[in-house]
Amino acid sequence: MNVAVYRVLYGEDFIKESIESILPHVDHVYVVKAEKPWGHTLGVTYKGQWVDWPEKFDNTREKIAELNSEKVTVIDDY
Repeated sequence: MNVAVYRVLYGEDFIKESIESILPHVDHVYVVKAEKPWGHTLGVTYKGQWVDWPEKFDNTREKIAELNSEKVTVIDDY
């Protein structure tokens, strides 16, 4: 069995096209999706200022859903 694994935080710009390009060559694609970086952190200090993580980084999940493929599974994990 040939599988592909994507590990993403954000990536709506090219995730759909990337997965489509490999679907004919694999049996299954697993997308391991994190909603925020570094596990359960709330934000980061950047240039001396605290910055909260946004509620949603981008529309990666929606782009993956547009594929409507049983060969693609999204796993929520940090």
